[in-house]
Amino acid sequence: MIQRVQTLLLVIFVTLMISLFFVPIFIKHDLVTNERVVMTALNTQVTKDDKVINTQATFVIAIIAGLAIVASTFSIFQYNNRKNQMLVGLLNTLLVLGMLGAMIYYSSEANKLVVAKVVGKFGFGFFVPAIGLILNMIANRFIRRDERLVKDAFDRIR
Repeated sequence: MIQRVQTLLLVIFVTLMISLFFVPIFIKHDLVTNERVVMTALNTQVTKDDKVINTQATFVIAIIAGLAIVASTFSIFQYNNRKNQMLVGLLNTLLVLGMLGAMIYYSSEANKLVVAKVVGKFGFGFFVPAIGLILNMIANRFIRRDERLVKDAFDRIR
C-alpha cells in the first residue's frame, strides 16, 4: 500500500526536510559595516567583507531534521501496522515542533551577533518545518481514515 496519499505526503515531507540542509534559515546583512549573518541547519556564519569572522554550530536543527527524516521514512514502510504508523506520525510532529523551537532560539541568537539597525529576515528554511508540519498532520489524518475504513469493513464481515 505504498501508493497511498499519505505516502506521497510523507515523501514530500522527507524531500522538504532534506532541502533544509541546503537553504538558509535566517539572514541579516548590514550594508554600512558590510557584515552578514547567515544561519543554516548546520551553522551560523558571520562574515565581514567576505571573510568569516565567527562561526557557531546550530547542528541541533540538523539532528532533529535527520531524526524527522528517519521517522517519516520508517512511517512510510509501516503501512501494515497503521497504529504504529500513527504513533510514529505523532513522534514526527513533536520532532518538527522541537525543530521550530530550536530555529526560533538560534535565529534570535544569530540576530544578536551583528549589532545593526537592520532587521534580519527569515529564509525559506524557516518555513520548511511549518510546511512539513502541515503535510505530516494531513498524512496522519489519512492514516486514521484508512484505519477506520479497515475497522468498519472488518466489523461488517463479522
